[in-house]
Amino acid sequence: MRTYWYHRLTLRERLLLLLTVAASLLAGWHRLVWLPFALQWSGVESRLAEQTRNQERAATEQQPLPPWLERARQWVPPGEVEGVLDRLTRTRSGLRMVGMELRPPRPLLSCEQGLSAEGAATLFRHELTLTLEGGYPAFLTYLHRLEELPWKIHVDHLNYQVGHSSQATLQLQLHFFSLRRSLFVD
Repeated sequence: MRTYWYHRLTLRERLLLLLTVAASLLAGWHRLVWLPFALQWSGVESRLAEQTRNQERAATEQQPLPPWLERARQWVPPGEVEGVLDRLTRTRSGLRMVGMELRPPRPLLSCEQGLSAEGAATLFRHELTLTLEGGYPAFLTYLHRLEELPWKIHVDHLNYQVGHSSQATLQLQLHFFSLRRSLFVD
């Protein structure tokens, strides 16, 4: 009877051989099957995401805005109200927030053909008073960054007072418009 080389191996050598073959098969499957599939899948996902973005963009472009909502692109979108408050109150070098006063939002006008899916939209005016301390260059930088925001922020009143040792206080009353009543997550 003929003896094959496999039968002459010890149990330990057989197990090592089995593990080596299994690891080689797994590595080959990973390299030849899984990686090309994953690459193709990520391409499909990115094309689907791009297609969805294009469809959403086309859907929003097709809906004409009512005349009073033509300037809506300057208002703070409902999902960005928290971001506005965060950007306005974020600490900056040379500037310190001393106080903040939020007044209740006031509804300005309402329209039955609004931007929201429910149909009606109400425009709210959010008023805010910020009190900041710092130096003149820091205030100037803060006001320039306020102008660079992607939304229209209106400054109603600016009170600048210089104290001792070139420290100044800036009281800033401002407002912005949004289609959302609350400044915080409901």
